Amino acid sequence: SSPVMVCCSVQVLRRVIREVLCGFASDRCMYLELRTTPRCLSDGTDMAGYVRTLLEEVEEFERQQGRKQGGMMVRLLLSIDRGSTVEHAMEVARLAAQARQSSR
Repeated sequence: SSPVMVCCSVQVLRRVIREVLCGFASDRCMYLELRTTPRCLSDGTDMAGYVRTLLEEVEEFERQQGRKQGGMMVRLLLSIDRGSTVEHAMEVARLAAQARQSSR
């Protein structure tokens, strides 16, 4: 069977990540690790845009709910699809390092 593509555009990706974050926050989750494999979207968004979109939404969520006042802390973990190419894995590793550097 083939995987189901749920997020086909940045707009859908933004909506899904907001719903996930709000759902966990409403369950009073204090720490959340989101694991995702960066991918290109059918609207033309590349892997870097995918990661950037997720980071922007997490930052906005944390800003809105006031993480410093006891809100949920969110961490984004980028995963590598072992069925993919070495080049794809290296790109994911580069994106993870880049995201880590920019968060400091």
